[in-house]
Amino acid sequence: MNKQRRPPLAKPSTTKNNETITAVNSALQGDQKAVAWLVENYTVKAYRKSFAMLRNEQDAHDVAHETMIKVMTNLAKYDPAWSFSTWVCRIAKNTAID
Repeated sequence: MNKQRRPPLAKPSTTKNNETITAVNSALQGDQKAVAWLVENYTVKAYRKSFAMLRNEQDAHDVAHETMIKVMTNLAKYDPAWSFSTWVCRIAKNTAID
């Protein structure tokens, strides 16, 4: 019998993922440049997610801003086994619902 191999459960690491994990770790140690990098790279994702739900630019901007505050406040709770982008979008979704 020829058994097929299962694909790995975790997706392969990418440069963006590695940069993000490095930035998260640096931000947790107080590196303000890392915090700025995370905010710069993920605020747009939070905005897009909130705009898709709310269909109002000002509300979406407000939700994106609040999302990034929540992301930075709860950064130590982030699990690097999951995509940071997905985590940010989930927080944006929950914030938009509130």
